[in-house]
Amino acid sequence: MADGAGESELHAAHVVVEFRFAPEHVEAAIEAGLTPAAGTAGPPLFSDLLRALLAGPAEEWDEPASVDATRHALHELLGARADEALGGRAQWQSCSSFSSHAGEVAVASESQLRQLTWDVHRAFAEPLVPFLPTIRPAIGAAVVCAGLVEARRRAMTAVAQSRLLGEPCVIGRAQEIDLLTDLRCRRSTLLSEVVLHLAAGPASVLACAVDGVPPDAEPRQVEAVARGVARLLEQRAGTTLFTTAPRSFHAVVPWPAEQATRTAEDVRAAVAAYRGYAFNLDDIIWEYPALSDTVRVSVGVASGAPGDDAAGLLAAADAALAEAAADGDRVVVASV
Repeated sequence: MADGAGESELHAAHVVVEFRFAPEHVEAAIEAGLTPAAGTAGPPLFSDLLRALLAGPAEEWDEPASVDATRHALHELLGARADEALGGRAQWQSCSSFSSHAGEVAVASESQLRQLTWDVHRAFAEPLVPFLPTIRPAIGAAVVCAGLVEARRRAMTAVAQSRLLGEPCVIGRAQEIDLLTDLRCRRSTLLSEVVLHLAAGPASVLACAVDGVPPDAEPRQVEAVARGVARLLEQRAGTTLFTTAPRSFHAVVPWPAEQATRTAEDVRAAVAAYRGYAFNLDDIIWEYPALSDTVRVSVGVASGAPGDDAAGLLAAADAALAEAAADGDRVVVASV
């Protein structure tokens, strides 16, 4: 969805507001009287009498219950403020056990969604009640463009980034991070990294393409291959990695041609020998040993020195990759 979409065209978006309560928040809330009042006392129940007999005074039991009740009260107050900040536009689903509120809201553009998340962010600049420390939630959002499940996944990724950045985060269609591999995915950012490396000294680009994934592979198998190859690349070529197209990777390294070529051969051999393709979902693991028999990588290498054109170096690496991929499972070094 482009930012310039017409105002009459509304799109569904997923918003997640996550709260993490520190002990001081709960203690201050108890002192401020946020704990729900207890009901009218009645005759003691047999279970209460038995508990007192076996486990001591009720006050020792009431403290954990008071903390839980206070956390629930905080959760409800924070959710109400988030709803108020959006003017009641969102349909919220409270997730008290996960300390988050998830909502659906209609927006005309990604820029409008960003504005709404900032409205929520600013709403928490003041404490909920006097003498209570300010609680800043992590706020993530994503436009629904590939189903609700994918939007939820993008929004939770945005929440994790928001927690690190300290400000709202919206993941749109042109997001910076690839959700399959957690690698950067914008080619403009890749080109910037090449420029920075060339400014500092000799630099090389390794362009890699994955071959041998079955055409009828399940999404779990595709992700297992992508993450497995990315991990092998990171172990041998460092963390300046990008994936700008499906089953395609770029690594930018501060090395001359000879060292970069050795690394490319190491990557190719490591993928051919790899036996660890697996998909992990909530500690439930699917293993795919048969993928090791077919998955291979082709690598194109281009090297340059300070003063060389970064775009030309990147194009040379891509051309070398195209030549390597024509035969498959080999390394081609560009002559720049």
